[in-house]
Amino acid sequence: MVVYHRFVNFLLIQLFLLLILMPTTVLADYSPKNTFVGMKYTIYLYNTEEASTTISFRENMSLLIDAYDGFGLYLPINNIFIALYWVPNYHDNDDLFMIVNGVVVSEFIVGWGVTLPNYRFKSIFLFFGYEE
Repeated sequence: MVVYHRFVNFLLIQLFLLLILMPTTVLADYSPKNTFVGMKYTIYLYNTEEASTTISFRENMSLLIDAYDGFGLYLPINNIFIALYWVPNYHDNDDLFMIVNGVVVSEFIVGWGVTLPNYRFKSIFLFFGYEE
């Protein structure tokens, strides 16, 4: 129970820092629309089983990561995104839940995420990439 509260506090602190301290308006052109719609990026992953993959942002706020057979939703805030990604029956026995966030600067993407197999904290991963 204590580990769960620490993890929730850790995520809340990160969300606060992401939304408050990140200077979003200087990195992206002002646009009232979603800047991620239709974008597809080749990304390289650090601290995961996969080395590289593509990530696609769809117009219905869905997110697809090619290396994982699942489905996700994302929330864009200027050039920053926060996403939840769910992979049922990952490796035929576990569900994999991922919390991902990142930022797009010009044609590059960078970010980090948390993997939660069977909804338990396992690791933090980093990624970076470029627009296809």
